[in-house]
Amino acid sequence: MPHSFLFGHLIAVGKLVASQAPEMSGMYIPLLLLRENPELFSCGVAYIDTWPFGPPMLAVFHPDIMAQFTQETSLPKYELMATEFRPFTQLNDLVNQEGQEWKKWRSIFNPGFSAKNLISLVPQMIEEVLIFRDWLKNTAASGQVTKLEDQVSKTTIDVIGRVVL
Repeated sequence: MPHSFLFGHLIAVGKLVASQAPEMSGMYIPLLLLRENPELFSCGVAYIDTWPFGPPMLAVFHPDIMAQFTQETSLPKYELMATEFRPFTQLNDLVNQEGQEWKKWRSIFNPGFSAKNLISLVPQMIEEVLIFRDWLKNTAASGQVTKLEDQVSKTTIDVIGRVVL
């Protein structure tokens, strides 16, 4: 992608974002860049420089490379996660723990993530998703543009609540 000494990749990113709906989530930007520049992403990974507005990003699209980041090596957590989680958990949670402490607690929770257990919970998950589907149908019938984020978050919490409780 064209890179500016002053603005990094923000000009290219800005052009793409400007062509989208204003309600579009920023999480969609790497996929837009992939579609716009498939040759640049052919190796499965791309560096996106968003300075001075944010930290640089590494967009990963290849499953083997994703596995390196998420499964094979325990990488340090993103520093802004600490800012978000500290008030709630003092970073003593499975998302932020690392090393032996994480392994200990993850092994305690492993039975809850077994395929047999998760399959037994599918009917409850489907009930919550059907409620979301009905909301989507009603929203589509109204013809109004709406943000999905709030309702998707509520549905996610409902599914997790049903599964956990």
